[in-house]
Amino acid sequence: MTLKVGIAGFGFMGRTHFSIYSEHSLAEVTHIFTRKGRKLIEDQSVRGNIGSDNGQNISLSGITLVDTFTKLCESDVDIIDICTPTFLHAEHAVRSLEAGKHTFLEKPMGLNTDEANRVLSAVTHPGPQLQVGQCLRFWPEYEVLKRIVDTGKYGGIKAASFRRLSPFPAWSAESWIRDPARSGGAALDLHIHDTDFVNYLFGRPLSVRSFGTGQLPNGIDHIITHYKYGDDKMVTAEGGWMGMPEFPFRMEFTVMCSRASVEFNGKGVSVYTEEGETIEEEISQGNGWTREIDYFTTCIAEGQALETVTPSSAREAVEIVCAEMESVRTEREVAL
Repeated sequence: MTLKVGIAGFGFMGRTHFSIYSEHSLAEVTHIFTRKGRKLIEDQSVRGNIGSDNGQNISLSGITLVDTFTKLCESDVDIIDICTPTFLHAEHAVRSLEAGKHTFLEKPMGLNTDEANRVLSAVTHPGPQLQVGQCLRFWPEYEVLKRIVDTGKYGGIKAASFRRLSPFPAWSAESWIRDPARSGGAALDLHIHDTDFVNYLFGRPLSVRSFGTGQLPNGIDHIITHYKYGDDKMVTAEGGWMGMPEFPFRMEFTVMCSRASVEFNGKGVSVYTEEGETIEEEISQGNGWTREIDYFTTCIAEGQALETVTPSSAREAVEIVCAEMESVRTEREVAL
């Protein structure tokens, strides 16, 4: 049976998800919630930070467009994939789950911990499942690092740093992303990917100490955080969207193990061993977006519980980033 999908929101991520489902064997898009007309959508080309364009015009032949989220919830779709602006995430996720729809929710889970808690409370067992788009957990290069850390192949971790830098995401409709009250700023919109992966890799930190700049005190456009774990490893992440328009988006990591150094600089994962050997790790096909949707739809189709990204872990990512933002504002370490 092919799963019927309704996409809510049709900007950069909505179009990205649409293109993934268009080539999917388990799911197909049958409905789209958008306030844009059909012709505007089909002719639109939307810029994003990973890849310059979603680009080619698309056909919506056979797809039902609805102009309210209520109509999408009342449709016969099995899955609602929420790609609406961040300030609508919690509301739309709760309504989707309450309507009995399996729900894929773009990150973050909400603008703050209270919103994330509302979404978490709407998840019932048994009941429709929820996955939040913390895509780094599925990104092939980051999966390689996860295996290295989990197996202890190269000994203990001494230091780990993560970087995610971007030009300002000026492609958002009506520039909602420029308003920290609606987007959460770079800390919650961009940097949360690395915060979530740090949490996935090493567990919940004891505290965070962050430094930031930008639209303070209301928003943070660039942030650097030290995650404290009570041992001798140093873990940091830097994220921001203060790059000029042609500044190339980049995501990178460097991890110092006791017997090797591991690096991803956008061109694969290299391991430099204590014996002087350089190993180029084998990388799986696809990217985090395709792989997270493959995982989600496979689990739904087979009736399996979602485990790689749980609602609780997505809520915890919001909590940690909110603590980082508090640390920037107060100029103090914040315990978790």
